[in-house]
Amino acid sequence: MEIDLRGIAFPFLYKDECSYLEVLELQEAIGFYCKVCRKSFKVEYIPTGNGDTLIMENISLKCHYCKRVLRLKKYTEKILLANSVNNRVYI
Repeated sequence: MEIDLRGIAFPFLYKDECSYLEVLELQEAIGFYCKVCRKSFKVEYIPTGNGDTLIMENISLKCHYCKRVLRLKKYTEKILLANSVNNRVYI
């Protein structure tokens, strides 16, 4: 017995944006890493599928190793997915 899930729409998605199978592919968490010392911020983000969504707006991240502090203001999911390598983003 096979179940076809392509017609199911999530409340946060428009039917034109992503199918159900594409959302399952996007559900891998993307980790944030410091680009200076290459250590993890121990923060992960799970994409929703809406590329224009601002992620973690006005949240400060502090590297515990090099003491660098940054605040994400204009990061969208499109930018995050474009800059990710092996589910890691160095910011």
